[in-house]
Amino acid sequence: MTYGKVLKRLGILILATVVPFAAAFYFCFREDMRTGWIPSGAEEPLSGIPSGSEGALSGIAFGGDALLDIPLYRNEEAGEWQAFLPAGYRQNAVIRTAGGAGLLLTDPDGTEILLKDGDPVRDLPAGEYFAVLESQAGSGTGGTEGTREGRETDGPQGTRESAQAEAQKLRLFFDDSLPSVFLEADEGELETITQSKGIEIRAVVSGFSEDAKLSFSEPAGLRTRGNTSSYGPKKPFYLKLKTAQSLFGLPAASHWLLLSEQEMDKDPSMMMDYIALKTADMLGLSHTTPCRYVNVYLNGRYNGMYLLTQRPDAAGGCVHLSDGILMKAGTTISDTCTFPSRYHKIALVTPNDLSSEALERLKNEVVEMEAVLDGRTEDPSVSAAQKIDYDSFIPVWLMEEFFVEKDAEYSSFYVIRNSGDEKFYAGPVWDFNYCFPYGDICTRMLYILSSRSGTDTETEWLRRLYEKEDFRSRLIRYYEERFVPVMEKWLDPENGPAAECYDTIHSSFAMDAARWDHDMYTEEELERMLLLFRERMEFLSDYWLDPEAYACVNFHYSDQKDPPETTRDHLFDIRYYVKKGDALDRLPDSSKTLHKEVNAWKKEDGTPVKSGDRIDADTDLYPVR
Repeated sequence: MTYGKVLKRLGILILATVVPFAAAFYFCFREDMRTGWIPSGAEEPLSGIPSGSEGALSGIAFGGDALLDIPLYRNEEAGEWQAFLPAGYRQNAVIRTAGGAGLLLTDPDGTEILLKDGDPVRDLPAGEYFAVLESQAGSGTGGTEGTREGRETDGPQGTRESAQAEAQKLRLFFDDSLPSVFLEADEGELETITQSKGIEIRAVVSGFSEDAKLSFSEPAGLRTRGNTSSYGPKKPFYLKLKTAQSLFGLPAASHWLLLSEQEMDKDPSMMMDYIALKTADMLGLSHTTPCRYVNVYLNGRYNGMYLLTQRPDAAGGCVHLSDGILMKAGTTISDTCTFPSRYHKIALVTPNDLSSEALERLKNEVVEMEAVLDGRTEDPSVSAAQKIDYDSFIPVWLMEEFFVEKDAEYSSFYVIRNSGDEKFYAGPVWDFNYCFPYGDICTRMLYILSSRSGTDTETEWLRRLYEKEDFRSRLIRYYEERFVPVMEKWLDPENGPAAECYDTIHSSFAMDAARWDHDMYTEEELERMLLLFRERMEFLSDYWLDPEAYACVNFHYSDQKDPPETTRDHLFDIRYYVKKGDALDRLPDSSKTLHKEVNAWKKEDGTPVKSGDRIDADTDLYPVR
């Protein structure tokens, strides 16, 4: 072999080895750079400042860790600047100002604090301040040692009075309890997905622990998600990681959700999803999604408190199937409907690409199951227990009923069918942010039984299961032996998980309330929620002990006794139970969305009925609008 041939082969070997590696490195690096991720200390450390933020304070940020810069947020409606600092920042953050200017703060008591660019903020209490850039207030002597005389005489503005005239209100919020999630993406793409659901963009998701230490940083697909929640200003998000990752100690998964919990008219506590998922976990329900609260920042801007959890599916989520089918049943499923059953629309979740033969077999199995439930089966020897797994449906039934979950068997009702098993299994439980929709009248309801049978009803499967004596007896026994002890834990007003959750998220709730201009959830409201739980639990225990002792008051929301199929008013009917001989002590809350057009109630013959009237037997009431 000649010397030239040796060099040629050596060159080919080098190209074959180095070029692919270099190309892979370039494209990986390029892929991450597409996200717009700009760490602090890079060329644009204040790039996260919201567009349109103008004024003397717009160049201020709080920085600490090399990956974090928190700009001020301008709340035009409140007429103030706000800084939302994540956990750990009180000890680690320093102030950063454009041009190296300092910041003069004056609290409501008139106490002045002067911070230089780069000064720590560990001793700065949360609160409201009037803030002026040091370059406007006077150069001073720097830091908290700056003198009043220096601020009065120095600087381009000339006098302390002129600086005070330009002072702007600044509110500082600190959180010391929740980890933080930072989502970084191209600003234009981020704006696009917040305006249109279903569009996915590339982003980088980074997590910081409660002490502000970097926990993870991964490229991810990012899009908004949800149904009604997606229309609110605070968007929920879906994260798709390249590989399964454990986030903040939760089990590894590649599909993650950030639930906004923002529909305050439905859940002002922002805790019901958390309580439901933790209850399911305490009951040992299979495939329950793990969760924890986090604070979320979009390109450095605080976006609120979220519930981080996994997607309820088997493709990267919390459902682990070796060989089975996960489906969703409900009356609202339309675009995703795979096939209709007698009572519901069925959507395949995982897998969603069954062969035509497998799909036809599944349809027949659903039809056969429903026929057994409503007594239409041609083989009377086939029981509901042979088609429905009672052990999984009973706890799900109780959770939907106890929390009066508005979407019960209406939306987000998941069912599993395992290969080679003729039974249907319930779960995972999902979407409990709309509970107790009728106010405190919910405490003495049998909600699953409230909807009338007929077209478009919501709880056909659960309602018909309750009518099976063997199911009902096992359900009541499970309730007393398993469900009540779990709920008793929640009811501990000092050491229970609800009180512990409230204490943990309280400061972040305050940040979210300021960011999105909603009311704070108070300790008194938490106590009212726990009292509602207590009354609910006591009613169900007493009712199932002696159902004959109660009379049912049916509140019908249609003006007609037999409403046509074109109206859905009857879907909001309420079955409220009163001990026979007792007074009707409650009426549906007229301030609630579903009931606000009702002025009073009457019997079918027009006789008015009001709170305080004695109830001796089952009674049907109709609205006066």
